[in-house]
Amino acid sequence: MSAVNRFIQRRALPGVLPTLAGVQHPVLQRLYISRGITDMRELERGAAALLPFNSLKGIDAAVELLVQALSLQQ
Repeated sequence: MSAVNRFIQRRALPGVLPTLAGVQHPVLQRLYISRGITDMRELERGAAALLPFNSLKGIDAAVELLVQALSLQQ
């Protein structure tokens, strides 16, 4: 079995960290800010935050594939 070389890349943070309203824990604050999260709405996981289905690339082909699979009971 071969070893895989992996490394952790630190992201530079500004000297004064902005705060995200609604995030209480300082570790989560730091994590979100380092990943470029600027608004808590970016973390929304509900259906309202999803992209409109008709804006998805290849949606027509995906629907056709699903219809075919359902008709063949796969």
